[in-house]
Amino acid sequence: MNDTGNTTRERNMDAAAGLPPVEAERTPAPGEAPDEPMNKMFVRRDKDALLRRLRRIEGQVRGLQRMVDEDKYCVDILVQIAAVRAALDRVGLMLLKDHTKGCVARAIERHEGDEAVDELMDVISKFIR
Repeated sequence: MNDTGNTTRERNMDAAAGLPPVEAERTPAPGEAPDEPMNKMFVRRDKDALLRRLRRIEGQVRGLQRMVDEDKYCVDILVQIAAVRAALDRVGLMLLKDHTKGCVARAIERHEGDEAVDELMDVISKFIR
């Protein structure tokens, strides 16, 4: 693992995907205020991949609208709804993983872990409903 928190395997996968290396962030010293509040940090190494997934989901939803408009068979529509929900769940899990490994880990290093873990548990409880 390097100073950005990435394993060699993750760095190799990023390089193979053509993604730029993740820049190391400066961690404030204990008692020093962070540069930005925890809830304002959103850095994602594979933002493009996330956006591609969301665009694909958007296309699936447009397809659902077309199916309803064209009076397609209800079961076919329900199967496609299940596919959209599963795709959204995968995007959510990607974000949860990044939030935990990034924002929550940084908060713990800054001795602000209790608040970050409480926030994480709240969002997980909303996510699994």
